Amino acid sequence: MKMRSTVTLTIVALATTASRLSLSSAYSPISLSTKSKLSQTPPIELYQFLASPANWPKIVASSSSVESPDNTKTVDLSRPLRQGQSVNEIFGLPPLFPLSVTWQCVKSVPPTNTKKGRLEFYSVNGVPGIATRCKMNFDIDAVNRNNNEGSNLSLEMEYEPQSPLAVLATPILTVDNALALKVLLPSVLLESSDTTVPLDKFRSLMGSLYGVLALLMLTTCYLEEVSY
Repeated sequence: MKMRSTVTLTIVALATTASRLSLSSAYSPISLSTKSKLSQTPPIELYQFLASPANWPKIVASSSSVESPDNTKTVDLSRPLRQGQSVNEIFGLPPLFPLSVTWQCVKSVPPTNTKKGRLEFYSVNGVPGIATRCKMNFDIDAVNRNNNEGSNLSLEMEYEPQSPLAVLATPILTVDNALALKVLLPSVLLESSDTTVPLDKFRSLMGSLYGVLALLMLTTCYLEEVSY
């Protein structure tokens, strides 16, 4: 009972903070950076995996599914997206709190023995009402270009908040990205037999966090109406 009261008070406190943040007319862009080293995965293999959207739900705990825009089948999501192609990613806590973003591949450069690879995805509309101008960029380089066996991976994400919830969600995204690059991605690429176990656990964790975010959204709306 005491824990339930504490959780309730925490949600109300965060919602109050969100309500105060909403009084601001502008938010500064938010940037997140995550790095990982995959010593047993060649750069080209890592590039092909990350460039194929069908693989994203395998490593991102908050990612529920991906689909071709407008439900068309013209884009094979199991293969690397070409520059100009798009994909819809569904995440959050569907069906209770579904969120989606349409990513367009704006740059796709495979790694070679002499240069690093680069993947750039951009969404001008982002998540309507929450964040816009979302960027997701991957840099892939060889740990040792003499043998080209391992990979260094860097992820840079950026978005412009349109709601205080986008600001409050930053820690959740930070955890989500770290789990994806440092834990789940290496496990999936090594085809570990235990891969599905941590993914299910982490997905449950991220679902709970997004559930709290949904409660924050509802509480924030209520507090704003009461204040008026």
